[in-house]
Amino acid sequence: MKKATLFLPLILIICLAGCAVKEDVALECIADEIPSLPAYYMVMDLPENVFLTQSSEEGRISLFTHRDYEILQEIFYAEDQAAAIRHISGQNLDPICTGDDGLRLAWVSAQDSGLITCSAVLLCDGDYYYSLCIRCAAELEKEYHQDFSRILSGVSLEPV
Repeated sequence: MKKATLFLPLILIICLAGCAVKEDVALECIADEIPSLPAYYMVMDLPENVFLTQSSEEGRISLFTHRDYEILQEIFYAEDQAAAIRHISGQNLDPICTGDDGLRLAWVSAQDSGLITCSAVLLCDGDYYYSLCIRCAAELEKEYHQDFSRILSGVSLEPV
């Protein structure tokens, strides 16, 4: 009888152990800092024939189109200036010029339709980066070069 009383609980432990519900434990993290919102918005002088075609993420990304080029305005967070430049261009670039009005960048990229020239200005308020990037087909860039330069030089930040 002693063997039966020891053997029965052993069988039950082995059989019932497979019935345990296995679930992941939900973990929560509490951060001490409150994420900040951008304190500025971009002011720019766009030509009359450029139209807002897309906007998302509470106005942090806006796409303006013209029949020959497009302008992408973006507000984003980046760890440092190099990361912000990579975010805009997808490359490690050196700025063309720096100053109170921010960094100016230019690069060429290849797409299925051909070469695309890109010009951008990058501004920072200390927490967020603000970029305005103009993309145009390489063969049309000379035609609009003065317009692009005027648009990029007129970009500024205004407090919210």
